[in-house]
Amino acid sequence: MKLLRLVGAATLALAVAVLPATPTLAAVAPSPPPTFYGLPYTPMLYNWAGDPSLGEVSFQNWVGWGAPSPVRVPTEFVHYTWAPQIWAVSYFGSSYTHWHLLTPQEWAYAGYPAPRVAGWMPGTHYIKWASSPEIFANQVDSYHLLSFGEWQALGYPEPMRNPGGYVKLTWAADIIWTGDVEHPGRALPLTFARWVADGSPTPRERDTYPGDTWCWMPPEWMVNDQSPVPHYPEGGILYDGAAHTGYVPKEYWARIGIDIATTPEC
Repeated sequence: MKLLRLVGAATLALAVAVLPATPTLAAVAPSPPPTFYGLPYTPMLYNWAGDPSLGEVSFQNWVGWGAPSPVRVPTEFVHYTWAPQIWAVSYFGSSYTHWHLLTPQEWAYAGYPAPRVAGWMPGTHYIKWASSPEIFANQVDSYHLLSFGEWQALGYPEPMRNPGGYVKLTWAADIIWTGDVEHPGRALPLTFARWVADGSPTPRERDTYPGDTWCWMPPEWMVNDQSPVPHYPEGGILYDGAAHTGYVPKEYWARIGIDIATTPEC
């Protein structure tokens, strides 16, 4: 009996000896928090993966990572002297430059920084209307007539040529914009403010345009006309054209080619 107990104990010891050892689990290191970036014109935080785009980070996401201090991105503010818009230019190292058109609220958040004058900004287009040889720079809703020096400093950019432009009659003050300067369509005259906002373009001037018409108003028809119209013994010439509608001063009749004898009555 004693011998059996010894054999059983030896067998159990051997079985335990050959059992595989339980592996020891290696400690898993926690993932490092992502880098969060802050811009001076907004409280929003961003992540950036190296491509030309930024991803907004929610407050909960940032707090979930322990609210690490964000990297402040070097940013400067720029503008054109002739445009009201201010842009923020943020530099993510040497690989990515982020341009952003500021809202008034973002400019206020940044502390109203004084912008420097930029030579070029994204979204700038160069336009040449068919009505004149002038070249304009367009940024958002602002136009600027480039001087030769400005065009030269920009590297002589080739402008987009547009068949439209600005036209007027030589004898009237109204200026209109039309999609075809050779055959202008009827349009409302530009206000002075709109003309200035368009860069004060020089209009093409003609005595008359194709499709314009005029008729003769006998003097007796004009007796009760209370508008500021010229009262001539011969009557008046009422002009109806794309760039202007109204009476023609007598000194321009011959220039336009008006002959009372052959002009139809209105």
